Amino acid sequence: MEQSRRTFEAAAQLAARLQDGMRERAVARGPPATALPGDGLAAAHPAARSPAHAGPDRGVSGLPELLNQYKPLLDRYDLVSFDPRGVGATIPVRCGQTADDTGYDGADACAEHSGALLPYIGTSHTARDLDLMRYLLGDERLHYFGVSYGTALGAVYAHLYPSHVGRLVLEASVDPTEDLDEEQVSQVKAVQAAFDRFAAHCAARIRRCPTGDGPEEAARRLARLADRLEKKPAPAGGGRNLDADDLAYAVSDHLDLGTDGCRRSPRPSPR
Repeated sequence: MEQSRRTFEAAAQLAARLQDGMRERAVARGPPATALPGDGLAAAHPAARSPAHAGPDRGVSGLPELLNQYKPLLDRYDLVSFDPRGVGATIPVRCGQTADDTGYDGADACAEHSGALLPYIGTSHTARDLDLMRYLLGDERLHYFGVSYGTALGAVYAHLYPSHVGRLVLEASVDPTEDLDEEQVSQVKAVQAAFDRFAAHCAARIRRCPTGDGPEEAARRLARLADRLEKKPAPAGGGRNLDADDLAYAVSDHLDLGTDGCRRSPRPSPR
């Protein structure tokens, strides 16, 4: 009984802190016509506000950085976003070596530093927070644009609150029945399919295509290049070297983002 009481009190305190934080992020930041927090998502007012880009960790900071991509929406919508619970400024979960470390040292570290929060962190909880944002904004329906993880979040929201959904745009499909390992395998298969299409297009349209005469030859050439880089990384400027893992990241990002993928920050170094 005592354990249940403590759990209830912890949940109530968390809910209050989340509501205060989301109210601030949903309506108090950004110019009057556009509440600009970030890459987490946006709620909408019947015909005046709309969703933003939804992602797991850059709610407040991401949207201003990417605003140029969404400028056409500002003619009809305000963009509203937030840091989902557990990340950014919304009671972040800590999984590093210390309680102040923002790195990741495994599940045991998460339990040690943020164990009291973990039962209340997850996509279904965040979807409920999203509906709370809709309510606090006074909107009957939520207009939502989900990118990357935001796709899964939008789908869960629509499942939980079908009558509250307005315009819902999801840029990719996520299979909710897959675990993390299965999801990674599916993503690798998708990247491979995109690479094969790229190689076939190059062979058909470009004389002396650098990747060869089709997908099979392209895969062999890329594997040989990766083997060479694994043995001897190539200098990439700024004191960095390009190894086989960097090559894999670069190819994947380029297939996903085109030339923008080449300008992304380098992959994080392992701890």
